[in-house]
Amino acid sequence: LRTRALARFDSPIQAAQQTPVAETLMVREPSTSENTGYVLNLQFDAMSAQLSAADMGQLDALIESWNGVREIQIAAVGHSDGVAIAPQNQHLFADNYVLSRARANAVANYIAHGLGVPERNIQVEGRGPDDPRESNDTAEGRQANRRVELVLSGQRPGKQSFVHVKQASSGTLIAETRGLLPGSEKV
Repeated sequence: LRTRALARFDSPIQAAQQTPVAETLMVREPSTSENTGYVLNLQFDAMSAQLSAADMGQLDALIESWNGVREIQIAAVGHSDGVAIAPQNQHLFADNYVLSRARANAVANYIAHGLGVPERNIQVEGRGPDDPRESNDTAEGRQANRRVELVLSGQRPGKQSFVHVKQASSGTLIAETRGLLPGSEKV
C-alpha cells in the first residue's frame, strides 16, 4: 500500500501553496499455510455429545492460538467407546456412529463459532467404535476412546505487517510561502 501526503494551504497573500510530498510504502509479509492435527482429550460422558466447562476451556485455548488465521478449514472426526447404544436410548442416538458424529459436530461448531468459520468450511465424520485407541475393557479405556480428532488448516500471516518509509520527512525541502506575516510580502 503506497500513500502520499502533502499539505495545501492559503495565506492572506497567496493561495494554493503546498508542502513537498511525503510518501510511505507498506509491505505485507506473505502468509504461510498451516495444517495442524489435534487429538482432543475431551471428557465426554457415556451417551453424551455435551461439552463440559473443562472441554470448552481446552477448545478456547485452541481458538486463541488460531486467532488471525484466514481461510480456516475444520475437519473433525468423532469416536465412541465400544459399548452399544441400548435400545431404550436409541431415541437419543441411533448408534455409536450417530453419537460420534454428534461429538464431532459439537467440537467443530464450537471452534467455528469462536473463529468465525463459515459452515461450508466444516467437514464432520463419525467413526463410532471402529478406531479405538485403548481397550474398551476398562472405564479408562472407554473414556479415552470417546474422543474427537481435529485438523485445522488455514493461512497464517508470516510476520506482522510493517511499514517501510520511502521518504521519512520533507527534510531540507523548503516550500516558499508568501504572506508569512499578514499583509506582508516578506518571505
